[in-house]
Amino acid sequence: MLLKDNHWAGGQDVGACVDEARRRYPGILIELEAADMDQVVRALAAEADVVLLDNMTSARLREAIAFIRKHA
Repeated sequence: MLLKDNHWAGGQDVGACVDEARRRYPGILIELEAADMDQVVRALAAEADVVLLDNMTSARLREAIAFIRKHA
C-alpha cells in the first residue's frame, strides 16, 4: 500500500496511518512517499517497509539514501 506524502503531510501522525493500514490489511507492505528529509525521518520512525523518495534533487537523494542506510 502506498501512502503518499499528501495523505500524511501537515503534521498528521504517520505512525498512526501505518498502524491503521496494517490493522485493516494485515500482511500488506507499507510504502511511504517522502519528498523531504523530515518525511524520510518520519517514514523510518513509522517503520515503513519501503520509502519512496520523490521529487528530490540529486544531492537531496544522496543525503536521504545515506540517512536511510544508517538508520533503517
